[in-house]
Amino acid sequence: MDPTDFLTEELAGLDWKQPKEVQASAKESIRRKIGDDLSPLMIQNLRKTQWENAAEILEGLEPSKVVQFVPDLLEWLKDMNWPGADRVKKICLNFEKHELLPDIDAKISKAREDTDEDWVEALLSLQREVKDRAN
Repeated sequence: MDPTDFLTEELAGLDWKQPKEVQASAKESIRRKIGDDLSPLMIQNLRKTQWENAAEILEGLEPSKVVQFVPDLLEWLKDMNWPGADRVKKICLNFEKHELLPDIDAKISKAREDTDEDWVEALLSLQREVKDRAN
């Protein structure tokens, strides 16, 4: 049995088509139960209608718990109009430079290979912000 199976119902509740009370209950339940494996909250494992609520949950977690998922989070920035993209960018800005810059560089290379100019621009923007800050 997959250890994240217990989240199936809660993850379904993240859908923005659900009533606000259902969404709020799902977010609270996931916050309590999620543990260290945050992969169920990454966009690769969700429908677009769940992304904003998933990003909100991630935003409320300690950066030390989220940092191992930087490569997945950077995928979220492929389109800054996607639900949750602004939140994910803010999450990334909470990480130390050494935790973030190598993955940004790798994703910039990938985005250039894919000729995804929007993603390249989003990553370069994030990279500039990270490099320009004090820590």
